[in-house]
Amino acid sequence: MKIHFGIDLGGTKIELVAIDDKFNILHRERISTESEKGSDHVLDQIDFFV
Repeated sequence: MKIHFGIDLGGTKIELVAIDDKFNILHRERISTESEKGSDHVLDQIDFFV
């Protein structure tokens, strides 16, 4: 089974979803971008998922 990942980077949130080949959601997680802390912090927030 292959697992596919998607990341939605918005202005207020970052959301990760993992799906299988039949588009069943295996995992979904959402965190705040905390964008007021700067772009490096937003990138660190993305690293939280990886």
